[in-house]
Amino acid sequence: MFSGPAIDRLKNSTLDRVVVTNTLPLPPEKRIDKIEVLSAAGITADAIDAVFQDSSVSQIFDGKNLS
Repeated sequence: MFSGPAIDRLKNSTLDRVVVTNTLPLPPEKRIDKIEVLSAAGITADAIDAVFQDSSVSQIFDGKNLS
């Protein structure tokens, strides 16, 4: 996800933080204070549940993902 000099560029940037999900592993050597990793487990579980309950996956997002 963060290849080459990406981590060094983030360290030296004016950004306060970058928010990513844990859908791809982030090795310990690439974890810096500016990177916040959020879990995608809850929303993934909700989507799977909605599919198996034959209900709306869009409802998980309060309809905000619709045009």
